[in-house]
Amino acid sequence: MPSLRTTFAAILALGAIAPTLAQIEVEGCYDTQGDTKNYGPNTYQTQGLCLKQCLADNKAVWAVTKGSTCFCGDALPSTGKVDIGQCDKTCQGYGESCGGDITWLFGYTGALPPDVANPTTTGSKTSTKTNAPLQTTVVAQDTATVTATTDTQPENAKSGTTSKAGIAAGAVVGVISVIAIGVGAFLLVRRNRRRQAEEEYRAAVAAKEFTASIRKPAPDSRLDPVMLQHRLSDGSIADNQDFSRRILKVTNPDA
Repeated sequence: MPSLRTTFAAILALGAIAPTLAQIEVEGCYDTQGDTKNYGPNTYQTQGLCLKQCLADNKAVWAVTKGSTCFCGDALPSTGKVDIGQCDKTCQGYGESCGGDITWLFGYTGALPPDVANPTTTGSKTSTKTNAPLQTTVVAQDTATVTATTDTQPENAKSGTTSKAGIAAGAVVGVISVIAIGVGAFLLVRRNRRRQAEEEYRAAVAAKEFTASIRKPAPDSRLDPVMLQHRLSDGSIADNQDFSRRILKVTNPDA
């Protein structure tokens, strides 16, 4: 039973291969590997996985055989093409054809082979290198030699430069956006804290003012001052007597 790590590796391999499956074009089935080189088997081999392996090594053609083994080279075999039905062995990593037991399924990677990337014609004394930014053409005539230099930079190189500049600009804009969002969040949090502190301060001041506005009840001046000082009861208090004024009484001392 496959382990979790093996299953995860298979999912990653299929995820990397899936985008290229729709773009792969098979060129034919051959009973010979031609001038291609064996790049070894893979447990999760597919047409797309072999194509990527060969493209990473700048090889023009890819080939799969025995359902698991990848071959890479610069050209298709010159002979040995057979019926496509003889390449009916299923790939180990995906339900598609990966050659046969003694046959190879071939296709192009999209990379230019060496003879196309750097063509040289000696008969007319003309040398052309399409992978260089400048093209120099020398034509020998009977009485003079004409040399012309033109810019032959590939369009894909120019577009590559443009796309790199666009990616860099997008990265800069993204970083600036993240910084702006962070600063805005910081200012918002600080403003909310300041507002909360102001509200708490106002509430504390209001409570203090309310407490200060409460007056203690003044004592009733009609009560006996002795009672107010000692808080002791000297007897019943007459409601009709005003103790705020001392009343002199004359008594008989002999009594």
